[in-house]
Amino acid sequence: MPGGPYPGPPPQARAKTSPWVFVVAGVAAVLVLGAVVGSVVLSASAEPDGPVKADECVGVRFDLQQGKSSMQRVPAAERVDCGDATAKGKIVKVVGPSTGFSSSSPDCPDGADGVAAVRADEKAASATQVCVRNVDGPHPGDPGAGGAMFSVGDCVKSSIAFGSEVACTDKESYAKVVARVNDKAECPSTALEIMELRSFGGGETPRPVLCLGGEGQIVSVGECITDPSYSVGGLKTAACGSNSAVAKVLGRTRAKAECPSGTTHHLEAEDKEKALLPVMCVKKLRPTLNERIRGLAS
Repeated sequence: MPGGPYPGPPPQARAKTSPWVFVVAGVAAVLVLGAVVGSVVLSASAEPDGPVKADECVGVRFDLQQGKSSMQRVPAAERVDCGDATAKGKIVKVVGPSTGFSSSSPDCPDGADGVAAVRADEKAASATQVCVRNVDGPHPGDPGAGGAMFSVGDCVKSSIAFGSEVACTDKESYAKVVARVNDKAECPSTALEIMELRSFGGGETPRPVLCLGGEGQIVSVGECITDPSYSVGGLKTAACGSNSAVAKVLGRTRAKAECPSGTTHHLEAEDKEKALLPVMCVKKLRPTLNERIRGLAS
């Protein structure tokens, strides 16, 4: 989960508890922000008029972010005839009045490549925000492609300050979005963590919770982890047969009582209010660095 600081103290074998602590990586707020940039000058021969409608065309297209953050660029656009050579994108949904200089990440249909601001005519008091899909590929809005429109099948990159969308083939991909919902209680059972969308431009973000599944760097059941005491930026996995693996993950649960048989220690999310599964049940494989240092001192 899409989205914070990490390290915690070393584990100690105690009945039903352990001081291991971790923060669910990716529960950081996500910046979804954009600027309205210059109007597009077009020379269409038959520009549509009247209210802005779906299936009309505009003279802008959206390109892949290429590793950039998910700051949503919201260009101003003019409608053009779909048969004109200047038609670069098609409106797939009319959202409503534009919020001005920022986007609250509207609830666009799957496959939308971006958001544009369109004026019905020169006398219109405000622009209309619309979801657009490019007339021709590539399509950054396709699942897993790495565009800035978050939808099911996309992948997110976790960072200390913000999360952003990346291509699922990117080595820095943290997890895949398995659902986008209004509240974390609506996440499916396949979700392990969450990431929350935030708008710094005002207004509420529809379906702001991204439910993250076990694909990418996110720690899943059956994987082994390195020493969590010094895991800057989140827990790291390691080959279970390597010397760097200190514990094997047996389960991810909502409470310690739900941990499966064989659990010797557990790790707890620091922010339990935002954590989807705040307890990680592990089987200890070898001492942590702090335990080895204490052993030398004694």
